[in-house]
Amino acid sequence: NHSMVAGTIATATWNSGSYCIVKGATTAAPGGLGQSFSNFIWNCNSESATIPLGAGLTTVNGNLTITNTGSTPQILSLASTALNMTVGGDYIQTGGIVSMNIGASSVTTLNIAGSFNQSAGTLQNGSSTGIQVITFTGAGKTYIQTGTLTNTNINYNINSPASLTLNNN
Repeated sequence: NHSMVAGTIATATWNSGSYCIVKGATTAAPGGLGQSFSNFIWNCNSESATIPLGAGLTTVNGNLTITNTGSTPQILSLASTALNMTVGGDYIQTGGIVSMNIGASSVTTLNIAGSFNQSAGTLQNGSSTGIQVITFTGAGKTYIQTGTLTNTNINYNINSPASLTLNNN
């Protein structure tokens, strides 16, 4: 549990099934994001400024869960920073606002080996002209989206031998 407003997440070997939970960030991302996590949860209800993760958070071997971003968006990538993020498990969003990118020309690619489940919150491109990419790499997965999704300039790729079941319109 990283409950600090700032600081750095300790460098560790994140064994399968372990969790890194960030819940204290208010105006800046913690340091130490450039390591491979097992499961990663962002739950910052006091977030009061847009917090870019930049290219720091790139590997989550298990589930990436966004539960709360306070009143402002969580940015996966900045204008000048392309991001290729790999999620080995599921992308789960139960609240908050996630902007994949705020740049006009850089691309954020979110590679998901598990299922996509957005039950609440907002997932958006965040860029006025840049095209962002969500790539599914795992077989037999589901896409469930009941939160707000701004599909503008988001491309979806289903890589062979991946398969995806759309559970809604």
